[in-house]
Amino acid sequence: METRAFGKFTLLEAMGRGSVGTVYRAMDNEAGSIVAVKTFEPTHDRPPDVIRRLRDREVRMLISIQHPNIVRYYESGQVGDALYYSMEFVEDSLLKRMRAQGELSLIQKVHILRQTVNALQTMHNQGIVHRDVKPGNILLDEAPSGAIHVKVTDLGIAKHVSETDIVREDPSRTVPGTPKYLSPEQIRLKPVDGRADVFGLGVVAYELLTGRAPFEARSNEGYLRANRYQQLRSMLQVRPEMPAFLDDMVSRMLAREREDRYDSDTLARDLDLAYQHLVSNAPLVERSNPQSLFYVPTEPEAAEEEEAPEPALRIVPLSWAAAVGLLIIGFLVGAAFWPRGADIERDGQDTPRSSRPTSQELLQRASELNERGQPWSAIAVVNAVDPRDLTDAQTDSLKRLSGELQAAVGRSAYEVGATMLKQDRVTEAEVVLHRMEVLLPDAPSTRLLAADIEALRQGKTEAATWQDPIEIPARLLTEGRFSEAISKAEQLLKEYSPKSEEAQLLQRTIVRGLNEWSIALLTETTDAQEIAGYLVLVDRIRHEPWAEGLEDRSCSLYLRLAMHHEQEGRPEQALEYYRLVTKLCEDETKTAAERAIYRLARSFRLPPVAVETLSADLAAKGFKSSMLVRDVPEGGTQTVGADKSLLITQGASADPSDNTCAVERSISNKGFTVSTKFKMKVSGDHVAAGCQVGLEIEDRMRNRFALIFDGTSYSVYHAYKSPSTGPFIEGSSRVWDAFGDEQLAWHELMMRYDFELGLIDVIVDGQQLKRYQVNLEDFTLRVFLRNTGQGEYQAYFKDIICQP
Repeated sequence: METRAFGKFTLLEAMGRGSVGTVYRAMDNEAGSIVAVKTFEPTHDRPPDVIRRLRDREVRMLISIQHPNIVRYYESGQVGDALYYSMEFVEDSLLKRMRAQGELSLIQKVHILRQTVNALQTMHNQGIVHRDVKPGNILLDEAPSGAIHVKVTDLGIAKHVSETDIVREDPSRTVPGTPKYLSPEQIRLKPVDGRADVFGLGVVAYELLTGRAPFEARSNEGYLRANRYQQLRSMLQVRPEMPAFLDDMVSRMLAREREDRYDSDTLARDLDLAYQHLVSNAPLVERSNPQSLFYVPTEPEAAEEEEAPEPALRIVPLSWAAAVGLLIIGFLVGAAFWPRGADIERDGQDTPRSSRPTSQELLQRASELNERGQPWSAIAVVNAVDPRDLTDAQTDSLKRLSGELQAAVGRSAYEVGATMLKQDRVTEAEVVLHRMEVLLPDAPSTRLLAADIEALRQGKTEAATWQDPIEIPARLLTEGRFSEAISKAEQLLKEYSPKSEEAQLLQRTIVRGLNEWSIALLTETTDAQEIAGYLVLVDRIRHEPWAEGLEDRSCSLYLRLAMHHEQEGRPEQALEYYRLVTKLCEDETKTAAERAIYRLARSFRLPPVAVETLSADLAAKGFKSSMLVRDVPEGGTQTVGADKSLLITQGASADPSDNTCAVERSISNKGFTVSTKFKMKVSGDHVAAGCQVGLEIEDRMRNRFALIFDGTSYSVYHAYKSPSTGPFIEGSSRVWDAFGDEQLAWHELMMRYDFELGLIDVIVDGQQLKRYQVNLEDFTLRVFLRNTGQGEYQAYFKDIICQP
């Protein structure tokens, strides 16, 4: 085992490496004990000030959330250029136990989950979200007695809920965390709270209790999709011997919508109850927290019924597949679709008959369930509404909601029936159709299944292909065919009145499609052509009045395009997109783009330009050479002589920069001298106050330095931006007064740059006037005449020279 000295520590072995730092098992030579040391070393992309901020951020969190189930912080410091902090070392981890398939009893497994959520509860109560809950970050310290003590570790990407930005220190990684354990809101780049950690712990719990993952995928990208869309399989299907209440708890931890998920306070209490029940058969009853899975209200009737009542039933979102199964066997009629006027269970409590909900309250409840993505439960409530008790407006809302819900759940019912037809199970498909006609009479999918069955009855070998056009875009979205779905929705949108229900449904489909597409592009693809297609579509749609819910991720996608071009060895295209991000964006993507530009500016080189080539080209062709040239301004002319070039501009432009004539050529060497001789004539009522002539250089970081004559004096202008994200620092100073004969005599402007020293000398007519400290890389040379006034100006140039 290779070791190395690190201050007072001896680093024994690396326990884990991340994008930010490395954790070592180490010997504290002064204390004579084994500790864990996390080191943070500066890199080209992560300078010392950044790593200090990252280290201090983790340390502050560890100090603020000390808890018996969180690793204990010891000290922090610096060794050379590397920063570090030390903490408690724990040898074993839940990941190792799970990989070794060691024998942990059910009680031990629940006890591990119980201690882990206790640690998370402490974090969440202080507003901190871990964001990377996984078996590798759950350490296990086993006492000689065999008792297991949990220690949660690694707060590298933890954040406070008050932070508005997403902590992404590595721009190449869009979603922080480990894909297999990410909650849907993390994958969608939504704001997160402690319930995101509960989802991650739910994945851990499912794996720990069953030995299998709750969602199946073969890659990180696959998990990013599976955790959002794949149906959760009951643990009882994998481990039939599992207590049913544990299956219910884990299902709630893994609820796709975070509003349906446990918070850590309630989960901690329910895990305590589960642990006590497994150890001593204590009753699974919670009296004070209605959010608990085991909540039973304190009522005299309930207390007299039995000593240990079962947990109260709750309305939970049925999966479409499960719901259709109930529909097929007829159970759905009695279990999910109540008769009108029946009692409704709300929030896990039986509503007494004396306080039966009104039709208005039921309508509101159905709307809430629909918004939470529980269409089957919403339909159950809708069927209990008596329209006679509603106003005309409320009746219209009921019809609209009922139609929307029937269309939503009808799609899954149709898929079951269509599958049966493909398998030649026509009789079963007819049963499904009958139930759909009774329960979903207005669903387009009911008509579609009826047409398919009728086609088979008529002896056709294939089912009819008719389908409601309005459903096509939504179906394409479920298949991940985003571009086709949006294009089809836009096409159909032209056929309906803008205020019709159909148009509004299509508009919502377009917005949802763009939002899901952008997430897929950020997490699952580097197809530059597909990203470009999205950017075109979103640019066209973002200005529509109905596109308020559009989550525009163009900045992140432009950044991804730039990174893609850079990785593919196309630095010119990468620079173009990085610069576009700096112009269009103001969030963290701008910072990432600026750092990338700085990195490319230092690594990207153009071949040097031969001095003879440059001088000969200028002498022969003037400003209209084969080099990159800006157009002569409107109203101006250009002539080329044997030994000089003439630029003439007339009048002023609204934007003075439009009146810039320049010859540009990138130069790459260790230093240079640029010079030109000029004379300038001014005519008209306005004198030379509106004219500038001179030399300017600009490097790839857009640092600029110019020597300018404005008719009255020679001045130096500079604008410099450091690699950090601060604004440009601009300045201008007079270095020489006019000679007075600039209209008649030739005068020489010269700038001489020493790359090694970072110094630039300003010289006029052979006399060195001033020296400046400037850092430049590859640069562009411009010889310019700017007309900022109202007169007519003529500038003659000759002997334009650039040499090493």
